[in-house]
Amino acid sequence: MYYRLISKCIICICLLGVFSCSKKVTPLSKSSVNIIKFGCKPNDGLEDTQALQKAIRYSFKNKIDTIFVPKGEYILNSVNIHPGQIFLGEEGSQFIKVPNAGKWSRMFTTQKTQHLGDEDSDRIEFHNLNFDGNKDKQGAYKKYELQQQHLIFIDGNKKQKGRVRALVKNCHFKNSVADAISIYCNADVKVQDCSAYNVFRGGVVLTGGHSKLSVINFKAGGEDDVTGVDIEIDGKGFRDSYKTEVYFKDIFLEGDFDVNMPKDGIFTGDNIQVTGPGFFLLAKDNGKVNIKNSSFVFENMKKTRLYFPGSVVFQNCNFTTYRSDEFITGLRIYMETSYRREGNQSLKFIDCNFYTDKKGEKACYALLNIENFTHVETNIIDIDKCVFDGDYDSAIFFSKGGNAKITNSYFKESTPIEISSSKGKKILKLKMDKVRIDNTVNKLIYSKNPWNGNNIEVDNLIFNGEDLQDFDVGKFVKLGNVIYTHKINKEDLDAKLKFDKRGLLINDKK
Repeated sequence: MYYRLISKCIICICLLGVFSCSKKVTPLSKSSVNIIKFGCKPNDGLEDTQALQKAIRYSFKNKIDTIFVPKGEYILNSVNIHPGQIFLGEEGSQFIKVPNAGKWSRMFTTQKTQHLGDEDSDRIEFHNLNFDGNKDKQGAYKKYELQQQHLIFIDGNKKQKGRVRALVKNCHFKNSVADAISIYCNADVKVQDCSAYNVFRGGVVLTGGHSKLSVINFKAGGEDDVTGVDIEIDGKGFRDSYKTEVYFKDIFLEGDFDVNMPKDGIFTGDNIQVTGPGFFLLAKDNGKVNIKNSSFVFENMKKTRLYFPGSVVFQNCNFTTYRSDEFITGLRIYMETSYRREGNQSLKFIDCNFYTDKKGEKACYALLNIENFTHVETNIIDIDKCVFDGDYDSAIFFSKGGNAKITNSYFKESTPIEISSSKGKKILKLKMDKVRIDNTVNKLIYSKNPWNGNNIEVDNLIFNGEDLQDFDVGKFVKLGNVIYTHKINKEDLDAKLKFDKRGLLINDKK
């Protein structure tokens, strides 16, 4: 808990600070216009929409690429922007949303100037700008009444394959009733060194196909609206494609990590740090998700879901689950549901750490495999070189069947496997090899109901206790070689069984 509070405070300080410390990183183009010359007046409390639109039209007509925004506050409703235009601010340049703007008032939008062509467009760019959605003066929004009032909206024309390109760099967003940066179809957008705070729907949101998105060094959080990221493709792009390519690196969120990859979509993440609850991941129909060097916090199981992992890999990641007095907690996995039963799904955890604390009264698990019994052979959870540490009710819970392979992993305190409900009628295929168990654990597998299973194989069980006499392996388990660490002299331990700093076996010289 202490770690979570410190992390949240650090993120809040960073997010609040960026609105006053934007640095000018892009030189002013020789081909530029100053919005003040078109009637925009900073800090006068009057709306600047028409004056800014006039500057945009003038620069587009005269092929002037850069629109300079001097420091100060400008009040806007909605302006239409064109490919190739660069909006360049400086320290203290800020746009504020006009009060009561309405549901469809997007502050900067391409919806009336969509790029149409076989080639990608010139790039729209935003540099060194702050955006304030002024949400306290927009009216009710918590039930999505104003969900289209985005601050930046990028959308291409799906009739041809060319994408509209955009770059948002060193820009900071706050207090919006909808998305900070919203991206729809036929788009190629890069977001770099940006932040979003107290934004209702999402800091960066992608909802349309035939698109690419790269987000690097992005921070998001909030008090009344915890701002996260949302990849949820429900709009068709060129040739009715939902396919997307997404790359996230150095992402810091206080919660709400939401990734829903479409058919053949690819998501790659590196150093994604999520310090609060809100996790949803889906990768059906050959969707691919690869996340490494990242950490996630799980609380309410209802807000922690992983559906249909076509091909999902977590590598060198940390997962912390907090017990609750109100909800069962853990990462809830659905290989199948009553409305979708598909095979050929793979979920892998490689070099990952799972941890829980002892607070709270409700049950706590690292992984809950809810349902997988019609495609047991081809839907698999693969756990390799992972450590489960903490007082879980059990580390891995199988509700209605499943298929798992666990190799070279370490269970420190809790019963590794629990099989529940279904009264043993659903098939569970489980292979465990080189699995280490601490002497504080008294069961290998726990079942609430009679189990008629013959698909559980355990080999090279590394047992830290004295013997298996008081250890419940399970009558239905096919047990192979057992390695007793206490029977090896301390002088010979490193020579025969060498463990790394996480406690995992790194050589086996029996």
